[in-house]
Amino acid sequence: MPLLTEELWQRLPRREGDRTPSITVTAYPEYREDFNNTAAEAEYELLVDTSAGMRSLISEYGIKENAITFVQALDESTHKVLSLPTSLPILRSLALKTKSDINVLSPSDAASTGYAIYTVSSPVTVFPELKDRVDIDKGIIKARTKL
Repeated sequence: MPLLTEELWQRLPRREGDRTPSITVTAYPEYREDFNNTAAEAEYELLVDTSAGMRSLISEYGIKENAITFVQALDESTHKVLSLPTSLPILRSLALKTKSDINVLSPSDAASTGYAIYTVSSPVTVFPELKDRVDIDKGIIKARTKL
């Protein structure tokens, strides 16, 4: 693919004064301290871990589409991150469920019955809805056979 990209780039008309010989020739990247953002890194790691928990439970229970999932933040700072307008699209994308309904619960909200529970980390718990999707008796029998 790089060779094809280079070939196409070489055939493009150049801007006046552009003497760049190739798009594949560049200096080796150097570390820049101003690009280091540990807060953004921690926030994104939280979203990645949360979406992994969602994927895990959704696949474990065989929910194919229209998954209804609640994400509960157990502290205010985590709730603030999960409630950002940019967080839900990231969670949907990483959880591979574009048609899913993801609701963020505050630390004071109580989770209702009919949901599986997955603790992502100490401040986050994921609850996918199982009502009318999973045969509970079949799940109990399966769990007992594993014991």
